Amino acid sequence: MTNAVSHISPINYNAMANIATGYYTGDASGAIPVDIGFTPTWVKVVDMSATTSPTSYEWILGMAATDSLIETQAAPQPVIDTNTNISTNGVINTGIVSAGVYLPSGSGAGDGTLGNTSVSDYSITQSGNRLTFGTNLNTSAHNYVWVAIG
Repeated sequence: MTNAVSHISPINYNAMANIATGYYTGDASGAIPVDIGFTPTWVKVVDMSATTSPTSYEWILGMAATDSLIETQAAPQPVIDTNTNISTNGVINTGIVSAGVYLPSGSGAGDGTLGNTSVSDYSITQSGNRLTFGTNLNTSAHNYVWVAIG
């Protein structure tokens, strides 16, 4: 049986839990809160304005909250932009789970190295919008398209 007949089974891929897409025309009024109903882990915004050439901004979970990748037609290599063009209310928390555990190299105090186990998790803060496009993504009369997945 061929793939065209048998299809690809759901056990062979992962479906995203949430996805939102949209478009807007900038009006230079400042940062734009986007009410999407979930906290995204990946966001891409493309400025389709002919005056700037297409410019894309991308943020992925794990990047600093102020960072995004920016890529332009004139400079097609992505670079880090630190202007908080895309922000979410998602945060990565890191904490120590077990303090004061001696590593296997020793048997007790003075015989080994004191080790700690740290764990990181992704969670949302109760303050702030789930997704916000910064003022650089609200240039007057520019046309934008976007996608957010979470």
